[in-house]
Amino acid sequence: MHRLIGILLVFASLQIAAAADVKLTKYTPSRAEQQFSERLDSTTTFPQRLEVARDFQKNYPVDAGVQIRAADLLALEDPTQVHEYYNSRVEANPKPELDLYMAGRYAENLTDKQSLVAKMLTLNPESYWGSVLQATAYPAD
Repeated sequence: MHRLIGILLVFASLQIAAAADVKLTKYTPSRAEQQFSERLDSTTTFPQRLEVARDFQKNYPVDAGVQIRAADLLALEDPTQVHEYYNSRVEANPKPELDLYMAGRYAENLTDKQSLVAKMLTLNPESYWGSVLQATAYPAD
């Protein structure tokens, strides 16, 4: 059933894109994201990969591709620590949408996600990251 719903959503998205005359382009990773991939490819152990992820997470705080990939890797070890990292960034500066999104992405409960969605969409009603997070904060169930 979930697979059918997924297929229908993709089809509907394609129909909407066609109706809006949207031009899709291939995703091009940033230079930092490319370097991140290269560094990961040069490692041989999980602890080394975590070290690379922490390094890039710290040194490229506004690169969405790096932040998402680094956080996903770090969450394999400790998802709570990943949430706390981004939550502390939001507490220090509550306006960057990427930090708000990342804190919500790893929030442990829907109430926290919904609160961050509300904050993001209050700051910017057309927020891309707010819309992406909103899609996960309000499940269909």
